[in-house]
Amino acid sequence: MEQQLKVHENRLRRAANRQGLMLLKSRARDPRSRGYGGYMIAADGNFIVAGAHPHAYGMSIDDVDRFLKAPNRPGYSKVQGKLRWAVSQ
Repeated sequence: MEQQLKVHENRLRRAANRQGLMLLKSRARDPRSRGYGGYMIAADGNFIVAGAHPHAYGMSIDDVDRFLKAPNRPGYSKVQGKLRWAVSQ
């Protein structure tokens, strides 16, 4: 089971990379921690695109999968070197 999860996580990590995003996994080692086992999606290193609500690393692996496959999700674009939110149509 653990191997299947790791394979799925790696597949989603590559899918995020193709979209110019990074999949971040919580480094918390305490199972009682809020972000334990959770994920966030970032762009350009520090710009969090998803998974910061209601707390950091608030997405499950299934949430990440749905986010990356969603056709009409909010996106971003670079304008003069700064990130700007845009809604993809």
